[in-house]
Amino acid sequence: MDDTGSTCTIAAAGDAIVTRRLMPYAESNGRIAELRSVIDAADAAMTNLEVVLPERDAAATPLPPVPSQYQYLSPLAGILMRADPFVLDELAEFGFDLFATGSNHSFDYGREGMRSTMDALRERDLPFAGMGETLADARRPGYVDTPGGRVGLVAANASIAPGSEAGAASAAHPGRTGINPLHLRWLHGATAEQLDRLRELRADLGLDELQGTWLVREDPDWEHRPYEPFMHAYFEEVDDRAELPSVRFEPLAADREAYLDAVETAAARADHAVASLHTHQAPGGVRNTAETPAFLRSFARECVDAGADVFVGTGPHVLRGMELYRGRPMFYSLGNLAYQTETIERLPPESYEYYGVEDATDPAALFRSRYRDEDGEPAGSLARDEYWETVVPVCEFEGDELASIRLYPCSLGQERALPRRGTPALATGDRAESILARFAALSEPFGTELGVDDGVGVVDL
Repeated sequence: MDDTGSTCTIAAAGDAIVTRRLMPYAESNGRIAELRSVIDAADAAMTNLEVVLPERDAAATPLPPVPSQYQYLSPLAGILMRADPFVLDELAEFGFDLFATGSNHSFDYGREGMRSTMDALRERDLPFAGMGETLADARRPGYVDTPGGRVGLVAANASIAPGSEAGAASAAHPGRTGINPLHLRWLHGATAEQLDRLRELRADLGLDELQGTWLVREDPDWEHRPYEPFMHAYFEEVDDRAELPSVRFEPLAADREAYLDAVETAAARADHAVASLHTHQAPGGVRNTAETPAFLRSFARECVDAGADVFVGTGPHVLRGMELYRGRPMFYSLGNLAYQTETIERLPPESYEYYGVEDATDPAALFRSRYRDEDGEPAGSLARDEYWETVVPVCEFEGDELASIRLYPCSLGQERALPRRGTPALATGDRAESILARFAALSEPFGTELGVDDGVGVVDL
């Protein structure tokens, strides 16, 4: 932590789904240029790099959309987040100098895709966290040295593509390239009566004798858990049937402790530490909603207790609220910084099959199928306004104290033509007021109060 009295500003942004140039539009569009100036003026600016940067001839590794008790779904074959390395130059020129790299799309092009992504970042001296050649590498903080001091970043992913986790190295075995995982245990709710029926059904099916063989590898201490196992799921008692369906999430202890250890390291080795988590999970077991799951709020507080100065959530593609805890801001989701999926050029045949497009060389037809209905009207995420609006917070620290938080409302141009859609620009007028009002409403349950100063949100500290 910085106790010298110097000033440091840290900007944060959500998912950077960038597949084309940003800077030409910063030169021709004043609102894009203004946003770039805000980000570039910060001492440090972080974003989540949602795309991977595979070699041109790399084969995709789409996984089947199978359920998992640890995450909501593996990546669908529908959209694989591929981009060319030049997007790093665009983001760096836009002002970003710290990158979280672990997401549910990190494994879209396998381990080679992750290696080429890390190579591209290192070639440009762009620090990153959340991905590595070994588990220790993936857990290690990334650091940037700035005029305001050294800033460290720790990043992990809780929406985990099966097999994408990094592996530990030993003297006898190399490590495994992958992401820094924060596995979550799913806990399903049931009434006392329903739990009795589950036990009876388990006995009738002869599962009592089998469940130990299923659970011993994935959860060796399963017998000591305060939950009721059924097949591969755990259940806990809820008082009111009206609370069902009920799902809550619990980080697995080993991943949680390793992440918090990394936050402590970043806090000790930098003047300021940023903790970032990519997660699509939402309350009740659904995904990509504006509501904040309880585990995320608890985990963010633990990160602050471990030394984080800022907590940044990414993943659900929509804004969630923010909270102040011990004088530190916790942003539960910053939505999308950029959303340029429609200009992904190279996709595997499985993607076309998923969307019912016969010509597996026509990405334009695939994205029409994904984002337009039979009448040509917006569909899917193109029809969800909240996917196309965000805020970019700039947190100013004076020494060890948080001095101010300014929230810059941004529009990604949902209404623009395809070539310009998905690029962020500062919002103005009614659009800016609407975005800030929505963010204020999302933050109000956490006791956070916002004001507005000339179209920019100001957090009441």
